[in-house]
Order: sequence, then structure tokens, then C-alpha cells
Amino acid sequence: VGCLPKETTHVQLVSLTPPAANFQVSGSACVGEEVTFLQQSTGDGSVPMVYHWIFGDGTSSGESSPKKIYDQANSFQVDLEIGYEGLETCNSTFTRTISIVSVTKPEITAPASSICAGETLKLNVADGFSETSWSTGETASQITINAPGNYSVTTGDVRGCSSSDEIVI
Repeated sequence: VGCLPKETTHVQLVSLTPPAANFQVSGSACVGEEVTFLQQSTGDGSVPMVYHWIFGDGTSSGESSPKKIYDQANSFQVDLEIGYEGLETCNSTFTRTISIVSVTKPEITAPASSICAGETLKLNVADGFSETSWSTGETASQITINAPGNYSVTTGDVRGCSSSDEIVI
């Protein structure tokens, strides 16, 4: 007697193009500055992609092109692992290093904390900033004021990081 053929359901096999992880990010950023990770991965468009970012500081994301703020200066190895939804063995990883630099914070100094009518007072911020902008509109490292009030300065350093300080006279 032998075995009789039995009809079963048809299975469709699909061949997918292997994914290739890739992303762009600025090579450096400032502490506290938002960094955008722009994924540029390729793969088969017929199956949804899954993204797993590891930012090198203990945090991660599953977004396609996430944004991140680092809170300390250091070099961080960032990994992007991509794959197809439902296929855990078909994936690709890409790595880049980003340098997060510390921000040089300005400090406004003044010889006094108050001013009398008819007097002037010089407010200073240290030299060495590539950009200086006071709330008065002036751009020098030292300004002269003749009235009490809130005064602030925003500075930029040679690495492109900006910070500010404020003083009440």
C-alpha cells in the first residue's frame, strides 16, 4: 500500500534585500545641545524596518531618526542596528563616534552690586569668546551701564558652543 499524497497549503517564500545600516550625525556637539541622528539605511521597501539606537551613554531609542541631548562631555560610540520587522536574523549594524564638548560658561563681574543716580558701572565678561552679545545690544567684553536693572550676556566659544550669564544691579 504505500503513502498517498496529501495536499497542504502553499507557502510563499520571499527573498529580501539585506538591510544596510547607515546614519549621519555631526562629528561634535556641545553639552546640552540637541543632536539629530539622521538614519540613511537601505533595505527592502516591502517590509517595515526596525531601528535600535545605542547612544553610548546608557540610553537607547527605537525611532527612525532620533534626537538626543548629552549631559556630559566625552566621546560616545553610537550604534544603529536595523532589521526587518519579524525577522530577527536579517540585520545590519553601523557605528560612528561623536564628541560632546563642554561649554565654556561666561561669568559677569562688576566692582559693585548697585549703582546710584548719575554714576556708571562697568560690567565685564572674560576675553576669549568668539562671540559676545549683551542684553543691551553691545558686543564687547566690557560694557558701561548707568542704570540699575537685569543685564545678561550670551557668549559663543571657538567650538561653536553658546552659554549665558545674568546679573542684577
